[in-house]
Amino acid sequence: MAALIISGNILIARLFASTKLYDISNPLTPRELGTFVSELGNLGGLAGPSAGIYGNTLLLADRWQGFHVVDFSKAPVMALVATLPGSMEKGYDGNVEVVDDIAYVGCCYSGTLRSIYIHDPLHPQIVGNLDGAAGGKIKYSNHRIYAAGMGLQIINVDNPATPQYDSALNDYKYVRDVDIENDLVLLAADHNLVILQKN
Repeated sequence: MAALIISGNILIARLFASTKLYDISNPLTPRELGTFVSELGNLGGLAGPSAGIYGNTLLLADRWQGFHVVDFSKAPVMALVATLPGSMEKGYDGNVEVVDDIAYVGCCYSGTLRSIYIHDPLHPQIVGNLDGAAGGKIKYSNHRIYAAGMGLQIINVDNPATPQYDSALNDYKYVRDVDIENDLVLLAADHNLVILQKN
């Protein structure tokens, strides 16, 4: 499964073990910056690879292979500089939401939301966990994480070290994706598009 992520003027394109970076400051003439290929191998067709950017580093959520930090400051050379180990039960397979010095990542198997301190990208640290909260896709807005999964969980991250449940919407059996646009919450739920007004 492929993933396309835009962060500022950077487009991240991920497919299996390969991650490509493009400069899209001029969308009519995108320029390839470099490619990172994981030495750990293919994530498989069911992978949900995702990524974020912090400064000149890529933050890669690579399921059971772990959470990887890749330096692209010398692109096209891209170097793996740090890893948080993963497993089948405690992987990193949700999308990556970067807010200031924190990367939020979910895990669909364990349902755990993790807060990772990335101020020093060479030494990322897990500073907060909330079990049963994040089934995969997450979105940050106004000190809240909106987490898709079995319904929609809304998590207060005023303090990233102690994320806490705020509220939940259980009207839908399974929410596959969530996005925020101004004061609207958009859900891909039960094969429908659901649009909600934020409180």
